[in-house]
Amino acid sequence: MLKIKNLKCGYGDIIAVQNISMNLKAGETLALTGPNGSGKTTFVMTVAGHIPQINGDISFFEKDKSHYNETLNFEIPDSLNNSLNFKIILNLLKENIRKIEKNLGFFLNNGNISIQSNSYQSILFSIKNIFDEKKLDKKVIANLVQSCIQKFYIDEQNLSIIHIIINKYVIDDKVYKYLPNNIKFKKIILEIEFICLDKNLINKLKKLFNECKINIRKIVSYDYAKKFSKNHTDDTMCLSAYKVLNGINQSEVYQEENIQKKQGIFDKIFNFFD
Repeated sequence: MLKIKNLKCGYGDIIAVQNISMNLKAGETLALTGPNGSGKTTFVMTVAGHIPQINGDISFFEKDKSHYNETLNFEIPDSLNNSLNFKIILNLLKENIRKIEKNLGFFLNNGNISIQSNSYQSILFSIKNIFDEKKLDKKVIANLVQSCIQKFYIDEQNLSIIHIIINKYVIDDKVYKYLPNNIKFKKIILEIEFICLDKNLINKLKKLFNECKINIRKIVSYDYAKKFSKNHTDDTMCLSAYKVLNGINQSEVYQEENIQKKQGIFDKIFNFFD
């Protein structure tokens, strides 16, 4: 059963919907209707736990969903390769994940994480190509970006690219902020910004979550994401990451998600009932 009481949701000071109360029993179907911009998506994303509610209660099967408002903060030491430190952090992470899974009533298999790190770097690249007259489309841009990524990793083997932003398109000497549609061109220059974090740190985090049977689909740099929030506090860390993952920066391009097949139930069942 889904129970909602006096729910208010939105983004920061912007209230999308409020005073929503309902009970939805197993097997029942609910149709949510309304004009564009009326708050349907925000409501659904809040109930699903992707956006923290501003006020009100949400529960599934009599289990409170307020944990969605919590942020789990972990300080990863530089000596994480040390077996003792790794085990301490791993046990702490497993304990918190088990609490969340028990509260939810199902297992977590994939997730996104937001990282705040001193290794944050912004690196600018430029790539130029000349063609016989050619129609501009996303495939052309994707190939150029991929070439730029390959060149980047030749020079920067200790960094991982977390975000890719195309700051400028120069097409036949004309400057565009966003990719123009339905034009033909001969010369193109892309000015690309790579937001990077230390590769060793990323590998450590992936290893930690892999030990918990959770696949990391996307990583967000909090130092980058906080640019899109009014209040730069830990309370907005998840919301900032959510905005980035849902395309708040129209100049950012996304690599394919790394989606892992769900873990078998027996991989987690014993931890779940500890």
